[in-house]
Formats: sequence, C-alpha cells, structure tokens
Amino acid sequence: MESMVFYAPLLGVIGLFIAWIIFTYVKKQPMGNPCMQEIAGLVRVGAAAFLKREYTALSIFIIVVFVLLAIFINYQTALAFLAGAISSMLAGVFGMNSSTTASVRTTEAARATGQEKSLLVSFYGGSVMGLSVASLGLLGLGI
Repeated sequence: MESMVFYAPLLGVIGLFIAWIIFTYVKKQPMGNPCMQEIAGLVRVGAAAFLKREYTALSIFIIVVFVLLAIFINYQTALAFLAGAISSMLAGVFGMNSSTTASVRTTEAARATGQEKSLLVSFYGGSVMGLSVASLGLLGLGI
C-alpha cells in the first residue's frame, strides 16, 4: 500500500508531460495570414494583461487567507491552501496560453481544410487546460 503513494504525483507529472506534448502539436499548426497573426498577437497581449491584473488582485486575497489560516488553524492547512491557489493559477496560465495559441490556428484550419481539422485543433487546445487542472491536482494531492 505504501508504494501506491507515489502513483498520484507520478500520474500528475505524466499528465503535465502529455499536456505539453499536445500544446507542442497545437503550436506546430499553421497560423494563417499576416492579418490573422497580428490579431492573434493582440489577443495574446490582452489576455496576458488580463491575467496579470487578475492575479495581482487575487494574490492579495491569497496572502490574507494564508495568514489567517496559519494563525487560526495551522500552518499545514495554510500551506495546502497556498499550494492549491498556486496550482489553480498555473492552470489558468497554461489554459490561457493554450487557448490563445489555439484560436488562430483553429481559424486557419477551418479556413484551409474545413471542420474536421479545426475541431481537432480546437479540442487539443482546450484539452491542455483540462489536463493541466487534473494533473496539477494529482500532483498536489500526492505531495
């Protein structure tokens, strides 16, 4: 039974590796014409600005809750909360990066080859977020 303790973090790492492989596949897809690429670049800049603003505000909340948990419950609970918050933020970054990367490539796939390829690129782009959330959860649970 003790040897099973390592399965959760191991599966978490494997899941993150698979998410990275899928993201690499999505990044290799054509980005379309220069106009599409310019718009995609602007979307990425806007998404990054949104995440920076959101995570700045969220960090204040996380710090306050962390301190309150450490004072009124115990530091182990506070650390578990902090690990969960960081994992959630990482999953958000992975998901936003993947979705903004996949969006222009999905559009180009639909324009160039049709529905089947665009659905595949779109699905893979979204699966990076899903795998990241599950994998980071397993990693955190195992640790």
